[in-house]
Amino acid sequence: MILYHGSTEIVEKPKIISGDKFLDFGYGFVRGPVANDTLYRIIVLYESGILNFEETVKRLKVNELFDQLSFHSDKALENLIFRGIESLT
Repeated sequence: MILYHGSTEIVEKPKIISGDKFLDFGYGFVRGPVANDTLYRIIVLYESGILNFEETVKRLKVNELFDQLSFHSDKALENLIFRGIESLT
């Protein structure tokens, strides 16, 4: 499996850092969809009463979701091998 780290920084040797339990997956999560700003905007429109349930679901379905992985132990990181970088700019 090839994993990509989306960042403006090159991360050749990742390390475990304490997370913020109130952000994304908090202290830990094995795998899940990335919720980008577009998804958050749709939810805010629904919560504000601007979109009804059906329109909200319709808009959410057209978004392509990408999975993200989060590692939470040094042992897990030992299995990663840095292969290089790819620039999208």
